[in-house]
Amino acid sequence: MIAILYLPHLYVLVCAAVFGTFIWATNGHFRQGTKTIATYLIYLFSVATFVFGAVSAFMNTSTPWQIGLGFLLSALGAALFWWTIHTTRARNFYLAYAKEYPTAFVNAGPYLLVRHPFYVAYLLFWLGMFVAAPWRPTLGCLLILLYLYVVAARGEELTFAQTEFAEEYERYKESVGFMMPNPWR
Repeated sequence: MIAILYLPHLYVLVCAAVFGTFIWATNGHFRQGTKTIATYLIYLFSVATFVFGAVSAFMNTSTPWQIGLGFLLSALGAALFWWTIHTTRARNFYLAYAKEYPTAFVNAGPYLLVRHPFYVAYLLFWLGMFVAAPWRPTLGCLLILLYLYVVAARGEELTFAQTEFAEEYERYKESVGFMMPNPWR
């Protein structure tokens, strides 16, 4: 019984560690590029989603099943994030919404499943936080992040059309799903 009482606290600690790796990637993995207001909005709503999720978890209104399912989703997001980091470690990817054009095209690892695995990883993580500790402010932030990530991904795809990778990327788009795997392609 005591272990169940501390389950939300343990979940928040694990999520804080994963969120810390997301923050590390901002400077340790991605090239900075020219940041836009949308880049800062992603920072803001990521922090807000974490804070609201943590507060909701500490209110201890979630069932162990909710926390378990939320943990599973967050763990899937973290695993996808690190798989994508591993796949792209030799590349020079820019942060979301950077004004610079892509300097690399990757179609290996998680990029064989979805075209934007970083965004999918983040969304799985945040969805897990919401499932584990549902609260309307967390859901609101999650929906805003979903919008920001989809717009960023669409923008990145438009910039690929203006690079040396344009033809290859168009073929890639025909065979790999946007943010969901597409087994029929």
